[in-house]
Amino acid sequence: MNIERVPLDLRERLGDGATASLIEVLDDVKTGCASEVMGMVRDRFERRLIEETSALRIEMSRGFAAVRQEIVEGRAALRQEMAAGQAALRQEMVEGQAALRQEMAAGQAALRQDMTVGFATLREQLIEGLGAVRQELALTRSDLRQEMAHGRGELLRWAFLFWVGQFFAMASLVAFLVQFLRPAG
Repeated sequence: MNIERVPLDLRERLGDGATASLIEVLDDVKTGCASEVMGMVRDRFERRLIEETSALRIEMSRGFAAVRQEIVEGRAALRQEMAAGQAALRQEMVEGQAALRQEMAAGQAALRQDMTVGFATLREQLIEGLGAVRQELALTRSDLRQEMAHGRGELLRWAFLFWVGQFFAMASLVAFLVQFLRPAG
């Protein structure tokens, strides 16, 4: 602060030394207030940032847990389907063996052809089932990535709003201090 900004009657009453000391005290108070306000702002921002990142981590953990659960359920369902398919295949084989023994001479070639077609069909069904499971996992992964990207955008938006608010708060504080420290005249 400039010594000429102190009103003349106050300077005359205090004297140049006391006026300079008063200006130093006011500058120290202003610096102390500014650093204290910045410290409070920093602490609030850090606390808010920690809260938001913690919430994001919890949300991501839940999402990952859900994806893992879906994968486990998909594997279990696939195993059940494969077991059912194997059981049905075994049953067909037992029945086919009985029919084969009865019609061994006449139908041996036809039975081999039917089994080949059955295996090919079963293989195609298993390949289609695996493809559907892979496609579902890819869609789930894509949805999760989109959701995480949206969460990042939200976090950036809130951080921007916070800093804009802090800027206006600091500008208001500086304007108030300038107004307060300006000589009445």
